[in-house]
Amino acid sequence: MTDPQRAHKAAREILGAERVREGESAVAYAFNGLIPHLILYPENCEELSALIAQAHDAQLSVIPWGGGTKQHLGYLPKNCDWVVDLSRFSGISEHQEADFVVTVRAGTPLGQVNEILKERHQRLPLDPLEGDSATIGGISAANSSGPLRMGFGTPRDLILGMEVVMADGTPVRFGAKVVKSVAGYDLNKLYIGSLGTLGFITEVTLKTFSLRLLEGALLAGFQEAGAVQSAVTRILAEGTLPTTLEWLTDGGLSTREHLGETKESEHVLLVSFTDNEQGVAGQLDKAESLCGAGGANPIVRLEPGRARAMRESLSQAGPFHASADGLGFVCRMGVPLTRVGETIERARTLGLAEGFRVVCQAHAGNGIIRAHFGWKEENVRERDDPRLKEKAGRAVAGLQQAAGRVGGYAVIETRSLALRNSLDLWDEKTVSAAGFQLMQRAKKALDPKGILNPGRFFGKI
Repeated sequence: MTDPQRAHKAAREILGAERVREGESAVAYAFNGLIPHLILYPENCEELSALIAQAHDAQLSVIPWGGGTKQHLGYLPKNCDWVVDLSRFSGISEHQEADFVVTVRAGTPLGQVNEILKERHQRLPLDPLEGDSATIGGISAANSSGPLRMGFGTPRDLILGMEVVMADGTPVRFGAKVVKSVAGYDLNKLYIGSLGTLGFITEVTLKTFSLRLLEGALLAGFQEAGAVQSAVTRILAEGTLPTTLEWLTDGGLSTREHLGETKESEHVLLVSFTDNEQGVAGQLDKAESLCGAGGANPIVRLEPGRARAMRESLSQAGPFHASADGLGFVCRMGVPLTRVGETIERARTLGLAEGFRVVCQAHAGNGIIRAHFGWKEENVRERDDPRLKEKAGRAVAGLQQAAGRVGGYAVIETRSLALRNSLDLWDEKTVSAAGFQLMQRAKKALDPKGILNPGRFFGKI
């Protein structure tokens, strides 16, 4: 019996037949036709540690899987022997209500966590593109965030500690379960955003926030990008504290119903605030005045319920996480705050030149832009038409050049199946040789046999 065969047998013994899938039942977890040998469903850290130790000894590649909402990120794995599904790692382990701290098992969907916290008038202010179905482990591994990052930060800012199973099966815990901790290096940061290439995140401790505050918002319609840029600059300079500051072009939504009177505008700015009633009203008055002075027309105030629905629609109904179902790609760019407008206009120009319809959404207060380059089905007879790949390649090169020119970056976040193997997701020229070597050394130190999500990350490490 070979080492892989022994490892497969050991996995079945650890979990029992009812928690192991293979053959046709594993097709749902395939990566571009690459079907895993086994799908494994551990229920606790001890089982997971034993499984990873077996895979490590047999040098089997292992793919972490939570809700499956982040599997479009990064390159395709080089190989895939096992998929380890953490959906049974579910529930809240501990909630220190008075300290606004919660510890959650990694396979728990965000929506489930917030339903439980809601009973205590608290919430996790995370709104990744995949909405409530994204798991806490997947959100952490991808450092995934949405419009609320303006007011509350990203997972990197909210995570206090985590439990991780290393590549050899050893479980370790980093950080603490308190808000203030200065004990040693903050190793949590190493795993946040690593796409599961350095270890299995099994439990996460995060800061929570009160639900007792109100949310109010306004939508401002503009016809020129420069006017939006000026309004954003004024809002940030005038001492207001927006919870979200979202810049939308061409609707930026799969449905336009939330835009109301602004739906015919070339650009729409969503400004929201979270505070007590008086605080929200005062900040909305100031934001409305600043937008109006910049030429916004119309300006629409949103009631609290509609404000929340509008913001949530940007995560759950936008085009930016659904491009794998059609033809096209999504590029995420990070640029200086004062260069958001010109970068949006450059992206739209590049897309038009190549025949794409471009929809943009920017976290205008953070300098993060997502641009969806959609390709109409009737423009391409075959899904593997080389014209699509050539045009997408030229558009991506132009985006990377445009972002680099202003000191930013451009990453291909999502792409359709027709483009899965033809686009360079990262502009690797923007990272120094020393920086890339540091990433390689971290991977080598923490996963010396290269079994965790092999080839998924920057530089296909």
